[in-house]
Amino acid sequence: MEYKRKVDKRLIPTCNIMGVNIAAINMKWLVDYLEKNISEIKGDYICVSNVHTTVTSFEDADYCAIQNGGLMAIPDGGPPSTVGQKRGHKNMERTTGPSLMGEIFEISAKKGYRHYFYGSKQETLELLEKKLKEYYPGIEIAGMYSPPFRPLTEEEDKAIIERINETRRSFRLQGRCPHPGQWYRGAMVVLLIRA
Repeated sequence: MEYKRKVDKRLIPTCNIMGVNIAAINMKWLVDYLEKNISEIKGDYICVSNVHTTVTSFEDADYCAIQNGGLMAIPDGGPPSTVGQKRGHKNMERTTGPSLMGEIFEISAKKGYRHYFYGSKQETLELLEKKLKEYYPGIEIAGMYSPPFRPLTEEEDKAIIERINETRRSFRLQGRCPHPGQWYRGAMVVLLIRA
C-alpha cells in the first residue's frame, strides 16, 4: 500500500543545503507542529540531518531522495542551522535528535504514546529502556530490536516489519542512517511516526 501524505509539507519552511531541504525551524516550532498534526502524520518519517547525512545526500541521489522524501529533515547539526541563518532563516536553530526524543518522551509519558526502538546493540537498548523509565515515568515501550550488523535477509526483513507493526506503537526510532534499499516509509528511518 502506497503512503499518502495528509499534510502539506510545502508549509514547512526549508533551506536547501547541498540538495537537502533542511527544515528552517527551531525546537519549539517542531514540537508544536508534531503535537498539532500527530494524527495527520501517521506513517510519515522525519530525518535527523547533520553534515554527514547532507554530504552523503549530495554524493548519492537515492540517499538524497530518502532525506527529501520524508515529512522533513531537521537540522541536527550546528552547521546546517548556521548556513540557514546566514541565508535569512533567522528562526532556524539546531534541533538535535536526542533533544527531540526528550521532548517526545516527555509528551508521550503524559499522553500514552508508545515507542519502538530499532538499532544499536542489545546492551545499549537495555540501558536505554532503564534510563527512559527512570527519567520519563509512565513511558510506554512497545518493543526494542537489535538487528544483526549486516544486511537483513528478505525473510528477516519481512519478519521484523511484521513484528514492529504488531506492537501498535506511536513512534519508531531508528539509531542508524538509512541507505537506499532499506525499508523506511511505513517502516524505518530515524524518527518515524506511527505507520
